[in-house]
Amino acid sequence: MSLKKSPLSVPVTDAILASFRPAKKLSYHHNASVTSLDFDDSGQYLISSGVDKLIQLYDCYKGVRHKEIQSQKYGAHMARFTHDDLSCLYISTPVQNGPEPDHSIRHLSLTTKSYLRYFRGHKDQVLQLEMSPVSKTFLLALADHTVKTWDLRTSAPTGSIGTGQTALVAYDPHGIVFVVAKPPLSAYEKGSVAFYSVSSFEKGPFLTKTVDSAPAETWTKAEFSNNGRYLLIATNLPQHYILDAILGKTLATLCVDSSAAANWMQFQYVSSGSACFSPDGKHVFAGHINGNVALFDLGVLKESKDHVTLRPFKMLPSKEGIPKVAAFNPKLLQLATADTSVVLWSTTLEE
Repeated sequence: MSLKKSPLSVPVTDAILASFRPAKKLSYHHNASVTSLDFDDSGQYLISSGVDKLIQLYDCYKGVRHKEIQSQKYGAHMARFTHDDLSCLYISTPVQNGPEPDHSIRHLSLTTKSYLRYFRGHKDQVLQLEMSPVSKTFLLALADHTVKTWDLRTSAPTGSIGTGQTALVAYDPHGIVFVVAKPPLSAYEKGSVAFYSVSSFEKGPFLTKTVDSAPAETWTKAEFSNNGRYLLIATNLPQHYILDAILGKTLATLCVDSSAAANWMQFQYVSSGSACFSPDGKHVFAGHINGNVALFDLGVLKESKDHVTLRPFKMLPSKEGIPKVAAFNPKLLQLATADTSVVLWSTTLEE
């Protein structure tokens, strides 16, 4: 099956998304788990990081690997493109009970394979990294229960927020707001999402909302839709949540599989989430433990005033591993998923 370079000027319809099938399998992580995926602004390049301590760069136009970067000494996770040339930031993965860990963030030129800057001073493991969609700033969520704000041009954090527990972070598509999402700590608690203004985050959140969630649930990703309407909270269970990105209200629970076992998508590593929005913000792709991808239509949320449970309107078949990580290309009609290999999906409808 060949890759199709359909631009996003093509209307995104239910029929087009429902026709998505695996088109290219890229197996360069040597049967090691892939933990993160990220597309660059142009949509031409995709980057993956894995527990094999490798970063792989792919050309999505050609459907080939473009370059490999090794980070054997420090490990590699959450590789995220910056907006400057072809460069990325990534998190270290220090070995437990090993040498004195280095929790620095590394700014890497993917063109020259050289380091541009180190962002040092973190006293504990960095768990998540998110780049602003419009500027040189980025957010870090740390195991020491803080969220740090950084700027690519500075050598020290520009701010810090105490969270009281481990959390997730995400920017809205305009880079004006970011959220700190805190999963429930026990079966007797609810999760919460706090909304901060980027320009005045030190004043605290301007809105905080609770999220009803399942016992023993781990949140793996927070993501705004490109239209700024919804916020996705992905979990390691067969359900995810859709919130109103303005009001913070929980609108829907996405039920991938109502009969799934309790250990659903729990694995021995931290991933960047098995669900993502389509570029129009009206659909969600979510990995299924049987290897398929569940496709949800959020159109019904316009008409409902109450919290609803949505089930997939289409299961996209695949035999290319479990889609433990998912991301959608910002410029092409192309989905990427990963298990131990990276899989590129495209529409099978004729243009």
